[in-house]
Amino acid sequence: MPDPGPLTVLLVEDEPDIRLVARLALQRQGAFTVVEAASGSAAMRVVATVRPDVILLDVMMPEMDGPDVLRALAGDPSTAGIPVVFLTAKATSEDLSRLGALGAAGIITKPFDATTLAADVRSILDRRVAPPALTPEPSPSTTWTINEAALAKLDGLVGEDGRDIRLDLYDLFADRTPAVLSQLQAARLAGAGASKDAARLAHSLKSAAATLGLDGMAALCARIEVQASAGRVMDTAPLIDRLVVEFEPALALLKAACLRFASTTPVSHPDRSS
Repeated sequence: MPDPGPLTVLLVEDEPDIRLVARLALQRQGAFTVVEAASGSAAMRVVATVRPDVILLDVMMPEMDGPDVLRALAGDPSTAGIPVVFLTAKATSEDLSRLGALGAAGIITKPFDATTLAADVRSILDRRVAPPALTPEPSPSTTWTINEAALAKLDGLVGEDGRDIRLDLYDLFADRTPAVLSQLQAARLAGAGASKDAARLAHSLKSAAATLGLDGMAALCARIEVQASAGRVMDTAPLIDRLVVEFEPALALLKAACLRFASTTPVSHPDRSS
């Protein structure tokens, strides 16, 4: 029987750094052909012209979130049969139960393992079973440390500039995070009316920090997200202040770790089969 070739996956993710890692991971050794969308509404436009074999769908996005996209797909007979795999950093049992009830084919949590992402998606498509039990988010530590196991999950990935992907992700994190912290401070000062914005900003920063092994920062962001989601954005002041104060030391640790990994880990170009 002839090989039908790689399946097409529509990757829907509003965070460019997560989208970059996921695309490179899915394209590894020709596992998938990847089409990208940076928002839920953009995903709906893509689906109207490109019929993917599977959709890898971020949950928390502005305006049209992942559950909204899944409901829209399910409500159209022409797209209802496309399997959807949620990609999420919200992994409490309540979150997973809620997402599972929406009819997704499966759930993959962030930070995902880039070395197994393509196989994980294939496995969900083949078996259509519930995802394995997930480890709860860590509590924030008093001193930032780098979870090197998280950085190791990015082994072998190279950016389009030819560098180890960890260096590209570090640059994105260093460039974007100061603005996110400023926006968090502004949202906290704006009060309850800005709670939704604060929750979204904390969620975004949590995902980026966890991908790069900053587990303490990710856990702190998770606490901010929970409080802001409950409308208590004013209570997040000490947590946001800690993020601001400790960001530069965390960045220095992260830079050293990324440089160390990049100097010792061989990478392979995505266009080159191994």
